[in-house]
Amino acid sequence: MRKIQEKKGITLIALIITIIILLILAGIIVGALTLNNNVFKQAENEINNIEIKKERISLAYFKELTSNKDIIIEEKDGLSSWPRKRI
Repeated sequence: MRKIQEKKGITLIALIITIIILLILAGIIVGALTLNNNVFKQAENEINNIEIKKERISLAYFKELTSNKDIIIEEKDGLSSWPRKRI
């Protein structure tokens, strides 16, 4: 009598179909990332705008502090330190 062999594992066709599906998905993702550069440029512009706003707020705060006559700025080695209140 012959023994019937049990087939274990995946077939070659299932493996090929899985690889094709993964390649299609990878192509879609790469295409979406490379063709839509506007999203990356907008994000970079927003980051730059936030940095500019931070600098403006810091400058306005510094001007407000230095406009007060009780505030002095010490300079050591040609570098000015953060303003502090006159004691």
